[in-house]
Amino acid sequence: LPFARMCEIISAIVGGVYLYGSEVWAPFVPHSGCSPGSRVSKEVLWWLTGMGGARTERCRGWVMVNELDVEAESRALRILRDAEQKGGLLERAVKQMHANYRKAGRQAGGTWLGRIQKRVRRVWPSFRLEVDPSLRLLGIPEDGKISRKYLIATWQQNWQMRQAKLFRIPPTNSQQDFALYKILQQLCPQKTNGSRQWLTEAVFP
Repeated sequence: LPFARMCEIISAIVGGVYLYGSEVWAPFVPHSGCSPGSRVSKEVLWWLTGMGGARTERCRGWVMVNELDVEAESRALRILRDAEQKGGLLERAVKQMHANYRKAGRQAGGTWLGRIQKRVRRVWPSFRLEVDPSLRLLGIPEDGKISRKYLIATWQQNWQMRQAKLFRIPPTNSQQDFALYKILQQLCPQKTNGSRQWLTEAVFP
C-alpha cells in the first residue's frame, strides 16, 4: 500500500482504539526513564518506519508521522480550547481541574493540569491557563486548530533536536545514524557563522 494509505489505516484501526478517552489519560503517559512513551505508540512508529526495536528518536525525521502519544496530548489540549470557546459544563470542569492544581501545592505537577502544562510548555514555553474573570488560554497560536498546530510544532521540535544532536555528537561510519548524518550534511550546509538551517520537513516527503 502507499505510505499515506498505511498511515490512514493504522490511524483508523489502532489509533481509533488507543486514543479513546485520551483527553483524560494522555498527560499521565510516562515521559522519563530509559524507555519513555507508551508501548503502543512506539510499536506503531516502528511498523510505519520499518525500524523495529529502534529508540523512538531514531524513527523521527525520515517521514512525517504523528506519534500516537503526541496525538493523545493534542486531544487533551483541545479540551482546554473547547472549554474556552464553548463554556458551559466543560468550562466548569476545567476550572475545577485548575482549582485542583492550585490546591495541590508541591504535588501540583502531578495533577492533570500540571502534567499537560509541562508537556505543552516544551513546545510553547509561554503557555498558561487563566480562569479569572473567564477561562483563557495564553501563549499559543491564535489561528487554526490548536490540536493540529500542536502536532506539527511537536514534530518539528523533536526533529530539530534530533538533527542538532547528530551534529553535536557525529556518529562514526559503523553506527546506525551515520547514513542520516551524511544526508543532513548535504541538506543542512553550515553557514559562515557556524550555524545551520535545520530541516523543518521530513527527509522523504
